[in-house]
Amino acid sequence: MNKYIIPLGCVLLALLTVSYAASNEKSPADQQFVNEAARGGKMEVELGQLAQKNGSSAEVKQFGQQMVTDHTRLNDELGKAAKSAGLQVPADLTPTNKPSWRA
Repeated sequence: MNKYIIPLGCVLLALLTVSYAASNEKSPADQQFVNEAARGGKMEVELGQLAQKNGSSAEVKQFGQQMVTDHTRLNDELGKAAKSAGLQVPADLTPTNKPSWRA
């Protein structure tokens, strides 16, 4: 599943940038997308860190590291694209995005 998320994220980032280039207007839908994508990415990083810390096998810990690496990179790319489009990137997860182990 993770092998599909990264390319999809890259495509969505490219579409956001192209959308901005075509029109200088920022829509509420663009900001909502950035909010949801950024918070989802942050949650994936935290879940990867949890897998690294608490995983009982080397495979789970390695998967956790890959999640952290991939989603950190995607979060950085999203942040750059959003800022260039004049959109704000949320700094933290909302209470509804926080997993119960983090609340």
